[in-house]
Amino acid sequence: MRDSFQFAETLLKDIKPINQLKYPSYRQANFIVLKAPDIPSVLVEMAYITNKEDERLLNHGEFQEKMAETLTTSIKKSLRP
Repeated sequence: MRDSFQFAETLLKDIKPINQLKYPSYRQANFIVLKAPDIPSVLVEMAYITNKEDERLLNHGEFQEKMAETLTTSIKKSLRP
């Protein structure tokens, strides 16, 4: 769980310049897949389709590419010893 929390902090810091964060820190949820003791995991909500501006961003290739790159970078940072 500690690894998941550390990764969530890294990811939030890395995503903040790309899109406005609804919550400034990570939150916990009671999903079984998020509580597996042997696999660090996070759930990422990049934007909300119920928000017109977010929906526009989600449909924009540049935003999708930037989010994918940021997720990849954050994962690589978390894997470093």
